[in-house]
Amino acid sequence: MSLAELSNHIAGSDCERIRDGLIAQPANFVSSAAYCVVGVWIWRRARTDGRARWKVLGALSLAAGFGSLAYHGPGGDAGKLLHDGSAVALASAAIAIALPRDTTRPSSEVLALLCATAGLAVYWLSRTNRPLCYPDSALQGHAVWHVLSALAVGALASAHLRR
Repeated sequence: MSLAELSNHIAGSDCERIRDGLIAQPANFVSSAAYCVVGVWIWRRARTDGRARWKVLGALSLAAGFGSLAYHGPGGDAGKLLHDGSAVALASAAIAIALPRDTTRPSSEVLALLCATAGLAVYWLSRTNRPLCYPDSALQGHAVWHVLSALAVGALASAHLRR
């Protein structure tokens, strides 16, 4: 499959070669689970912390994971809607809930900012037809984006939730 044919699947712009079957982009699909892991971790910590806004952030991270699994798996209009809607909701909630608050652990917020910045750079550079796009590589730039952005959300939560 050529790079031009990547665009036939909803996730074609994410560089990884599209495969036939239920999981179109295996590396991007598996890395999507990082959002689910972070979402469950935040939810569990928020449950003992008693702050509802963090439960919402955990739930939105979990939703973003499922949306990304749908997007890089079977794709389709429903996968795109779930992916895009949950990603926007997660990013909006992370900014609205976490960043304006005071914290006793600013290093976690710095880590979140570094992860988000590095993730965005990798995301941009590894899109289809960009310098770091290698469609047949086991390590995909978009998968690195998934992990770094999920870590950014987890680091933000870590700065605000008790152990």
